[in-house]
Amino acid sequence: MKKKGLIIATIVMVLVLAVSLTTATYAWFTTTAATTIESITVKAAAGADVKVGMKADNTYAAGANQDAFVSGSLTWADSATPWTGDPGMGFELNTGLSLASIAKATGYGTPSTLSYTADQTASVTPGHYVRVNDAYIAITSENQSTYTSETTTYTASGTAGTAGKFTPGTSSGETIIKASGSSSAVYDATSVEAAIQNTDYLHFVLGVSPSIATIDTITVSLFVNPGTNKNAIGVEAALYCYYSIDGGSFAGGQIYTTYGENTAITYNTTKTNISQASTVGAALNAHYNVATYTDTTVLNAGWKEIDIPFGTTNTAMAADTVHQVEIYIFYDGTDTDCINSALGSECGILFSITNTKVGGQ
Repeated sequence: MKKKGLIIATIVMVLVLAVSLTTATYAWFTTTAATTIESITVKAAAGADVKVGMKADNTYAAGANQDAFVSGSLTWADSATPWTGDPGMGFELNTGLSLASIAKATGYGTPSTLSYTADQTASVTPGHYVRVNDAYIAITSENQSTYTSETTTYTASGTAGTAGKFTPGTSSGETIIKASGSSSAVYDATSVEAAIQNTDYLHFVLGVSPSIATIDTITVSLFVNPGTNKNAIGVEAALYCYYSIDGGSFAGGQIYTTYGENTAITYNTTKTNISQASTVGAALNAHYNVATYTDTTVLNAGWKEIDIPFGTTNTAMAADTVHQVEIYIFYDGTDTDCINSALGSECGILFSITNTKVGGQ
């Protein structure tokens, strides 16, 4: 007999996407209104059997112990040790994480190192650049006539950037980049910029550790929870999640196609036609209120669940053993659903952590 309980009620992350693009429709998108993630809080229920923590340096390291993690009220900074908080694992995390400045989808590529020098004599010909609103635009045979009145042109030195699909664990030597295209190109090779973690995309290493020796499995469940402002799934069809368990290969992919679906999901798929394939969702709905455990429905039509499992059934984990999951969540700029007409949707992300015990103890 096994006993299963909701250990950490939820991590609540609310994404509100209400954006518009400039001119044409492209796979890369740029927001003009902010997407925000409200403060992420993790609290353990009374008598919880699993501790949690954020890896202080935000990188996976085999054999890391609880001292490598922080818990309690956390602060994120772009530094060698980006997470600070109470030393060690605990039963509560409050990350204070915010994506208020998110502006672009992401990809893999190499940032541009170009620098620009004004020509002594203006030359509106291919191989030169014009400056428009602080951006340098390469002159081509197609756009040359647009800039014939320019009185200053530029030459460039350095290396142009590249951009492609972001898949964690591949493309060695490349960088997660911001989508930078507009109007006439999917991306502008002259201005490819490196993306900033936990600003342009989510990336964190979460640790879990059984506090007793009778736990055999721990499951970290991630839920994508659409808002109710639109009937269709919208740009969440271009939302991706990849995860690595204890340093293994990354698994995952497009959330609304990879997980529990037999048919392709697009931005205009009606939420009521999306399969939930739930294993934990009913428990999450019943126990969302961590203070009172009153029944509260929190998952809307079109929600999707991703389960990340640790351990082996009927094989007890050693107490205080640390397991780690490295998670990336991002909008894929190369996805065909990452387009103008998909925008304006709302999305929440919820986490719950459950465990089972050997022998019903």
